[in-house]
Amino acid sequence: MTSDIFFPESSKGVWESVSGWLVPHFLDSGTNIVNSANQTWLLRSEDKTILVDTGVGNHKERPYKRTYWPTSPGPAFSPRTWTS
Repeated sequence: MTSDIFFPESSKGVWESVSGWLVPHFLDSGTNIVNSANQTWLLRSEDKTILVDTGVGNHKERPYKRTYWPTSPGPAFSPRTWTS
């Protein structure tokens, strides 16, 4: 997804001012596509296990980019996630 679609309120100047550390890992300068990862983390500390869910999973309407995230039915996590 290009930066103007991903962050519609941001100006081109802002992207240009930080391109030195964004390109090439987070922004493709040729296509202006933003590279991002939407992840969930499992944290373990002492006797606690914490699942951090970013809320970006399936079953959400995304009219601006329907092909980017799947909207198909199915579990948000692999069944083995809960037994790890």
